[in-house]
Amino acid sequence: MHRRQPHAFLFFVEEMTPGDVSATITGSEHHHLNRVLRKAVGDEVFITDGRGTIFRCQVQERTQRGTRVEVIGSDPVHPPRNSVTLALGCIRKDRFERAVEQCTELGVARFVPFYSRNTRMQTTGSAFMKRLRRIAQSAMTQSFRGTLPVIEQGIPFGNLIRFIKESDCAIVGDWGAQPLKAPKAGASVLLIVGPESGFAPEERDQLRQQGCIFASSSSHRLRSETAAVALASVVLSAPD
Repeated sequence: MHRRQPHAFLFFVEEMTPGDVSATITGSEHHHLNRVLRKAVGDEVFITDGRGTIFRCQVQERTQRGTRVEVIGSDPVHPPRNSVTLALGCIRKDRFERAVEQCTELGVARFVPFYSRNTRMQTTGSAFMKRLRRIAQSAMTQSFRGTLPVIEQGIPFGNLIRFIKESDCAIVGDWGAQPLKAPKAGASVLLIVGPESGFAPEERDQLRQQGCIFASSSSHRLRSETAAVALASVVLSAPD
């Protein structure tokens, strides 16, 4: 595997496939490469398809509309120790964005916004979903992840049952509960973090009936977005 230097930058090209020998970087990625980083012909850059492969490339041509690069190598991305989905109750938009950004950097694979009885904000409009995807893309390239997480459309609390059944382990962030123990490596994990006001009693009962584990990542009460990052860090970064 080619060793990437600390100053290396990763760019996203959605149309890229493992068999391609060249690619064209366009849009905002092209602007950043040319206007901000000022990469020249012959310089080395890295691109990803967002599906688990990072390509080592060399700049061949720069135009106003795009930068053409030649592929000179590729590396599969080492997956996180667990496949993690984060179901996060709708909170203030800037806080939800922060959770998506930082959890993407940690390696969360999917985000599921949901609204429950105590949800006060509906952060699930189409424009906001597009913004979350842009934030996830930026966090993916910044952290050299190479795998773009899925951002699901917002759902009502009751629809979380489908995601609970799909997972090997469902963990509910709950201040005052037992300390979180990381699941075994290779597990499909669903992390559920409620809105700022928490879950209603009947919602907590439903989660328990579905076999969810209530656990805490801190002895202190955390904001929802901070709790999401803390839980993801434990699950994704624990030693095997």
